[in-house]
Formats: sequence, structure tokens, C-alpha cells
Amino acid sequence: CLFLKSLGEKNEQKQGSSSQRICPASIIFRGFMRLQGLFRLLLVLQLSAAEDHPPEALNHPGGPRCYYDALALGCPSSISADGLKFLCTCDYDNNNWFHVLGHYLKIFKSGESERGMLAQTLKARPEGGGVSLDVGLPQRLQCSAEHSKLWPASNNIFDVAELYSFLGSIIYPDVRNKLQQLCVPGKMALQLICQHALLHGLKDFQAAKAYALRAQELWQMVNKCVDRQTPFPFPQLGEFLQKWSGDGTPDSAAMAWYPDPNLMRGKRPEESEQHWWMCTPLQDPECFPAGSVNLYTSCSICCDPGKGPTGDESCFVGEWTFARCCRTPNDSGRFY
Repeated sequence: CLFLKSLGEKNEQKQGSSSQRICPASIIFRGFMRLQGLFRLLLVLQLSAAEDHPPEALNHPGGPRCYYDALALGCPSSISADGLKFLCTCDYDNNNWFHVLGHYLKIFKSGESERGMLAQTLKARPEGGGVSLDVGLPQRLQCSAEHSKLWPASNNIFDVAELYSFLGSIIYPDVRNKLQQLCVPGKMALQLICQHALLHGLKDFQAAKAYALRAQELWQMVNKCVDRQTPFPFPQLGEFLQKWSGDGTPDSAAMAWYPDPNLMRGKRPEESEQHWWMCTPLQDPECFPAGSVNLYTSCSICCDPGKGPTGDESCFVGEWTFARCCRTPNDSGRFY
């Protein structure tokens, strides 16, 4: 207890008529946790003082610190299985991410010659030192060097440390809901859209790099869950983002991401647990407006195969038919 007292822990309890100093389990645990933190801090300081690291340490997700201490807070390898699950899970009920996904697939399925039309495709206009885009959200997406410091489509500061703190409290329902509302894969898709709008349009390579570096931070966290837990495809994205991680910017030929166009499509049921194939991309975007708060205009609810072979029939009336609004196998007009 004297040693724990030196760490700031002290406890005195009375037993009978005498006063004894004891060490409850809670104090012992906190003391060892503080010791562990001190050891890790010393390790970080030692690594910071070292001039050279092997290439595998320098290229490791999170850098040398995470290479030598994989479970340290803030390291991708410290994320639990439950953390990964909720990190890649999104709330699709208001249709926002289905609209973003449709634009995302269209943009990155296009070849080099078609990228010149990106401004027209996204109805781009100069705004706030950068550009604003129509990506299917209720509000236009703002893209600029300053906006790269924020979570896309929000006014909240981009802070990966805060994201790791959420993952450390994943047992709480409020934290899980917050992660679902955030939708990290969707935010990463928006970062990539902004990066390429600045690349192909304004030729603002430094702002494009800022978006690439932030997308890389997220990619290191979600690359183990995006394939199975999200409808967003990111083929060979890690290799592309790595080109932006060094000093300066990549060669002009390597600046843009051109994934395999055959993979830029809605995922099939066997490819992802969160494929949402009946809504990706939306069969008719007018059926399910972005930002909807009406459950009868939510694709994830109305086009749910679990409601029946033609989804939730209460959603469809008049011109808004199941056949018009929901994707079905081989355009058969029914799920099964």
C-alpha cells in the first residue's frame, strides 16, 4: 500500500477500535493499471528517442508504437471483435447512406476519361474555399482543406482518439447507437469523394492529401470489418492510400483511385452480412428520399425480404409499387 500510495492511492478503514491501512482489490487493480500506463509511456518515449526503426515497424498500422505494443490504446489491433462489428455498422433507416452509396459506386466505377465529368455528375460549385457537391444527402457535401478537419457532412471535429474512446465503452447501448449513427464506412466513402473532387476539379493536391490521410486513419481501423459488415466496397483501397502517406504527393499517375469496376457494385448476400442488396444501389431513388423519418419510405424496412416475398406491403400504394422501388433477383418482381 505504501507503494500504491506513491501512485496517488490511499485508503484507510477502521476495524474494531484500531485503524489499519489495507489494500482492497480495487486499489491494487488501479495501481497496476497505472503502472502499466507508466511502462507504456516509457516505451513510447524510448521509441520516440530512437532514430531508426525497421520497415515493418514504420509501415505497421499505427506506426512503431503499435508495432511494439499492439494492444495499446489507439492502435488498430487493440479493437475488439465487438468493436469492429459496431465500427462497421450503420443506421440505414433514413436512406441517407443508400443515396451516398449509389453516388459512390457511380463515381469510382468510372474510368479515367469519365472522371472529367465528375463536376457535372455531382453538380459541383465553388464554395467556402473549396467545392460543394450533391451526393444524395439532404445537404450538399462541403469539400475543402478546412472541411477535411471535420467529419464529412457534419460540423464535428475529426478525432480518431475520440473514436477509440467510444470503442473502449462499446458495452454501453448509447455508444453503440452513436457509432451506428456516425457510420464510419460511409464517412470514409465521403472522404474519398471529396478527395477526388479536389483532385480532378480544383487540382488542390494538398487538400486532397489531407482527405487521404484521414481516410487512411479510418481504413486502418475498419479494414478487418468492411468486407463482411458493410455494403460499401473498398477494393485495394489500402494500397492506394499508402501512396499518400509519405512526404509530398504521389506521382500524377498514382494520385487517383481506379478500383476494379466489376467490384464497384452492390454486394451479394454471400459477400457480406450487411449487403442490403435490395437497396444497393436504390432501384428508384425517388421511392426512398434521403433523410426520411417516415418508416413507410425507408428502403431497409419496406424492401425487407423478412416481411414477405414482396416486402412490407403497407409501404406500397398507387404509383409507388414494390416492382418499381425494390430490387429483386433477376428482376423477377418478388424476392422468393
